[in-house]
Amino acid sequence: MTTVMLSPVQYAKKILHLSQHMQEMSYKQDWNACIELEEQRQTVMDALFEHQDMPQALEEIAGILEQVLFIDSESLYICDEAKQKEMDKIKESKNRKKAAQSYHSHFE
Repeated sequence: MTTVMLSPVQYAKKILHLSQHMQEMSYKQDWNACIELEEQRQTVMDALFEHQDMPQALEEIAGILEQVLFIDSESLYICDEAKQKEMDKIKESKNRKKAAQSYHSHFE
């Protein structure tokens, strides 16, 4: 089996594409898809940074990697917002349970 090595630019573009897809899945709150995409992206990142031409290509791919960082910051913001909403729901549920227990204890 022959392994095709991509250029650093091709790897960087693939990382950007995976990042964009992750962002789409973040908007949909499909966290399982995000995890799968992140695993794929990590494999591509490893290949990029292990590439023999990487040090020379860094200047050429810097713009692409900046886009990845921007997308990631947006995705993290979406994730943090969703996490906070879930934490608020859990807290509200605990408060309701506590109130219900208190209410029922007055009638026992």
